Amino acid sequence: MLFVLVAWDPAFVSKVHRSGAGRIVNLEKTLQFVNHYSFHISNATRGHVMLKISGHPPFAGQVTLNCH
Repeated sequence: MLFVLVAWDPAFVSKVHRSGAGRIVNLEKTLQFVNHYSFHISNATRGHVMLKISGHPPFAGQVTLNCH
């Protein structure tokens, strides 16, 4: 069985400010709400597997095997 969920959770996002010449002037790290995608896979022999991935760079991920 495959189950996909989408949640709107807070995550750290980098905002880039560039000069007129295109050089990076300031890099600001802010906490914003972005989509997180959770893929739940259930198998009778291997149990429950969950893969959670952020929908915004740097695409942080989390893997859970049998709820651990």
